[in-house]
Amino acid sequence: CRWITAVDEMPSGVEIYPNPFSAEVVVQTGEHTGAKRLKITNVLGIEILDVEFSNTEFKWDGRNSLGQEVPAGVYVVT
Repeated sequence: CRWITAVDEMPSGVEIYPNPFSAEVVVQTGEHTGAKRLKITNVLGIEILDVEFSNTEFKWDGRNSLGQEVPAGVYVVT
């Protein structure tokens, strides 16, 4: 089971669900304008994933930038 949390800098209207998650989590921005960057780190600040997306939501499957499944834990979205 993984928990994901957003930091204070996230714009209003951002939703993250389900939380906790095991297979996939959705980060929904609600904004339709341009590309957005999303960074996911562990609680130690080590980057897990840095991705750019252009639609209103990003689905994270719990894998890092190398395609490896990350362990259960708490992750931070910025």
